[in-house]
Amino acid sequence: MTESREIKEQAQEEEILSSIDVAKYFLILVDREAGDVITQLKLQKLMYLVQGIHLALYDKPLFKEEIEAWEHGPVVRELHTEFSGYGSLPIFLPYEINCDLYSLKIKKLIYRVYSIYGEHSSSYLYKLTHSHIIWQEAIKSVNKVIIKEKIRRFFKDYVHGIKEKFFDISQEESIKIEQEINNYENKCTNYLRRTLNHRMIANLSKIMLGTDDFYKLIVKGDIFVDKSLMIKELLEDYSEAILIARPRRWGKSINMSRYNGFLK
Repeated sequence: MTESREIKEQAQEEEILSSIDVAKYFLILVDREAGDVITQLKLQKLMYLVQGIHLALYDKPLFKEEIEAWEHGPVVRELHTEFSGYGSLPIFLPYEINCDLYSLKIKKLIYRVYSIYGEHSSSYLYKLTHSHIIWQEAIKSVNKVIIKEKIRRFFKDYVHGIKEKFFDISQEESIKIEQEINNYENKCTNYLRRTLNHRMIANLSKIMLGTDDFYKLIVKGDIFVDKSLMIKELLEDYSEAILIARPRRWGKSINMSRYNGFLK
């Protein structure tokens, strides 16, 4: 049995992921420390490409949701709804990610797709996907859905030219990829740990100060927090939160006298 056939049979046994889960792993691979970002436009193109390549390689979809042909290219509607609040801004790393959800094979595939296409701009990927006949045909259809079987057949030819990028790699390179994947996941873990602290600060400060004073602290730079996390959930363990909740500098416009007893 060849290695590619073994991998294909293993893929058939794996559960199909949700588009949200696949998108989250792309977000793990964004090197934020190097200044890299990913917008919804770019993410949607990557989702289309990874779905097509997975279908071509394994005759099975990576995620279950349909891909539709919209004006700006292929779109997973569920993802568009999930990240619509970002508009054209970079998407933050969600704070709920379980890396154990993904097999090493899936991690490697998403990593390879991102390493090949992620370095290109959104406009490049826009032009690339617009050149695909399956998008051109679906955009003219009634329901705009790009049928999975058509995606599979199209990418069978498309993948032929880049198949070596996914299978024909040395053991040394394969090990290097695994190490890079581990590095990205460790960065993700550290980022989420910092984000948790920001969430705890945000929630506790909002409870103590009230919404208006809390926003003043954010504007003055005393609290760094992703606003989408601000009131996501209330703290369960206040005693731990109090240790990190006091900002270094309180805004002068805020009357802190009523909070001194609580903070001591």
